[in-house]
Order: sequence, then structure tokens, then C-alpha cells
Amino acid sequence: AHAEQSGSAPGDIRYKDLDNNGVINANDQTTIGSPFPNFTYGFNVNLLYKGFDLAIALNGKQGHQLYNLIWSDLNEGEGDNNATTEMLNRWSPSNPNTNIPRAVTGNPGQNTRPSTRFIENGSFLRIQNVQLGYAFNDAIKRWKGSLRVYVAATNLVTFTNYRGYNPEIGLLTEGNRSSLTRGIDFGMYPIPRTFEAGVQLGF
Repeated sequence: AHAEQSGSAPGDIRYKDLDNNGVINANDQTTIGSPFPNFTYGFNVNLLYKGFDLAIALNGKQGHQLYNLIWSDLNEGEGDNNATTEMLNRWSPSNPNTNIPRAVTGNPGQNTRPSTRFIENGSFLRIQNVQLGYAFNDAIKRWKGSLRVYVAATNLVTFTNYRGYNPEIGLLTEGNRSSLTRGIDFGMYPIPRTFEAGVQLGF
């Protein structure tokens, strides 16, 4: 037998009855996940070979969880906003073997209530900066100057299993959002990937 969930019907999420009283309510809430990583790390390398130079900076965090509020909002199943392709596999009488809840107006089964459904591993490794350059020092030595050309990239690639835009979700403090909301992805604008090229002259 399953605990009573007010408004639920086939295709809704089943929640665990933590206090074993046969009813799903506020008494079944508990702390889940931690927004604090077990450790953070970084790695920098600088290589020189003849006229070439290469600089790479990596950074990452390991062992923390994020609450993907954006995924929850996108896939609420009420049909009044956009959704991800995940909703194409939602529950229906002809598709009963899925973990995506039914689409229904009003969300009577409260399928988007905070739960482990939206807790995700926030660990990541990011190639933060890469710069490759070449110095033409020998070619212009007679001018007693220097010439270097380079190409660079910032936020080149992020390795993560997190489904949101950016595992470094930041911290919003406006309104009632504070340090108590750390680890919740409210959909801050993602960090852009940038590329640049340049020339450095010295005399």
C-alpha cells in the first residue's frame, strides 16, 4: 500500500512517507543533499618551446549537490510554459513505464514539490582559460623590440553531469533569497564562452 497523496492520480510522482503515518504532508520533509563541495581545486600550466608559449588554467569542485529549480519549472507538465524534450516521454495510459509524470493542468499531484527528483550532482571540471602565443623575437631583434601574436579562449568547456546551464550557479541575494538558498539554481544567465586574438608589440 502507498501513502495517501491528496490530489494524486496515476502518472503522478510517489513520495516517500518518512514518518510512516500513511499520509504525505509537511512532516515527510527532510534535509537532502549539500551545496558545499568536499573540495575545490585548480591547476595552472605554463609551457614554453622556442617561440611558442601555452598557458592553461583549470578549476573545479567535487562532491556537492545542486537543486535544479529550472528543470522543475520547465517540466511541470501544465502546458503553460516551455518544456524540455524530457516531457515527450511523460506518463500516459499508453506510456506507463516512465519516470516522467503526467501532463495535467493545475498540478494536483504536486509533482514539482521539492524532492530528490531535482537534486543533481554539481561536480565539474572547467577549462577556464587557454592562451597560445608565438613570439617573433629573432625576426625583429634588429629593431630591439618584440612581437607576439596569440589566440585565447575563456570558459572553453565544462565537464559535468549537471543538466543546467552552469554548475557554478552563483548566489542570489535579492528578495527572500539568501545564503539559505545556496545550491538552488534560479536560472542565472550562463557564463559566456569567449574567444580572442591579439598582437603584442614592444619597443
